[in-house]
Amino acid sequence: MSLNVLFKDELLVDEEILWVERANQHLLINSDTMGSLFIGMILLMMSTSVNFNFISLIQFLLALFFLVGYPYLLTKKREKLYYALTNYRVIFLFDSAHKKIESINIKILKKVEMKKESEGKGTIVFEEKVNSHGDFYNGDHGARQVVLPKLESIENIESVYMKILEVQGY
Repeated sequence: MSLNVLFKDELLVDEEILWVERANQHLLINSDTMGSLFIGMILLMMSTSVNFNFISLIQFLLALFFLVGYPYLLTKKREKLYYALTNYRVIFLFDSAHKKIESINIKILKKVEMKKESEGKGTIVFEEKVNSHGDFYNGDHGARQVVLPKLESIENIESVYMKILEVQGY
């Protein structure tokens, strides 16, 4: 089965798919799991105190969740994640019981950054400029930068990056 079929119902009238890929299934450690592992280690150290009591038990169980459970849940979630690049957008499809679609209009992106990993793999991070009226008295002086979902650990990173720049008009 072609992955293009998954995105068929999500395309706009004159939109074409340029690239499709399934998220990397074997990615265990990423930016999301690093925080979880850090919190888990702290909780584990706190739970192994000299006095073992109910609070220590709760800390130990939370530590297990952050060290094992949360990374496992993220891996399961990634199994159902698909990416697509069209002539207008980057589309993220979470194919589960209830399809969830997120898309980014490529034309309004402020920044597209490629982070190379190994063997032709890498991550593409997007950043969007959002204009707001701001609140001068609270230190908010206008435009904000919003970090969007990223194409994580994809194959042929340079090829995909160049396609995105083409669509942007660079």
